[in-house]
Amino acid sequence: MKIHCDCGATLHDADRSRKAHLIPDQSIEDLMDEIDRAIETPGGLLRSKEGACMRIRKRIIEITRSAWQCPNCARLYLDDPKGELRAFDAVEPGGSGGILQGPADR
Repeated sequence: MKIHCDCGATLHDADRSRKAHLIPDQSIEDLMDEIDRAIETPGGLLRSKEGACMRIRKRIIEITRSAWQCPNCARLYLDDPKGELRAFDAVEPGGSGGILQGPADR
């Protein structure tokens, strides 16, 4: 996927330093509870552990939304709840770049 920013830059979906997955607060507690259940549930069967991991991964995919940041103007692009792309301008263009980067990217 490519996003063509109004400033002329092209954002590529594969550029992980400019992309993030957002989890709405309304969903985070249920996800944390599901992770706790997967860890705390007794049983040593490999299949049950694999099933728990797959359920958690599926849930994460269901509740996250993608976000991208333009490297030139710092504009944010986010998928809304319907999966449609929305743009948000930075108040201080260029001054808030890297907002989606993880600790290792800084």
